[in-house]
Amino acid sequence: MPTQATNTRRLLLSLICAATLSACAPTASFTLVPTDSVRVGPPRDFSALTELDRTAWRIWLAMESGRLQLDRYDTTALIDLDLPSGARWTLEEFDVVSFRLRLEGASGEVRVITESGVSANP
Repeated sequence: MPTQATNTRRLLLSLICAATLSACAPTASFTLVPTDSVRVGPPRDFSALTELDRTAWRIWLAMESGRLQLDRYDTTALIDLDLPSGARWTLEEFDVVSFRLRLEGASGEVRVITESGVSANP
């Protein structure tokens, strides 16, 4: 027949095992995807955009595609890109993990393209 001391040891061992296992369990704040990896993507309906906006998103997509292929950003992804008449792009900042391009339209419109997406720059 187990003694009082044996029962106490078993209870203490059970509590230690339960505490150890509960420390390894995921909590309610567990996430599969870190928030900083969620990116802004292009709009679903390209037909609603201006030609300059479509071109800006194509630049962004080409840079992201290049990053997926090379594991870094590289402007060689833009070699075959067709620009609208009178438009030009300028590389303002560049690193293998980030970039900033400025796309200027013939009428003076400006779009800024970064690894996060496209924005209008007044």
